[in-house]
Amino acid sequence: SIPTYASELTNELLKKDGKVQAKNSFSGVSYWLVKNKIEIFYPGPGHTQDNVVVWLPEKKILF
Repeated sequence: SIPTYASELTNELLKKDGKVQAKNSFSGVSYWLVKNKIEIFYPGPGHTQDNVVVWLPEKKILF
């Protein structure tokens, strides 16, 4: 029972394809994960239609 997260767009695409959706969805930009802030950006479609990137400002990591 691991919590799963996906963007609202990802869950919409999963539903459209008849696949299992994530239990939790996000639509905002900034979140706090334990003690660290994370920022999620949707720069538009890239390799996938629901492309997102995540920035960890305190660690200066982008993925």
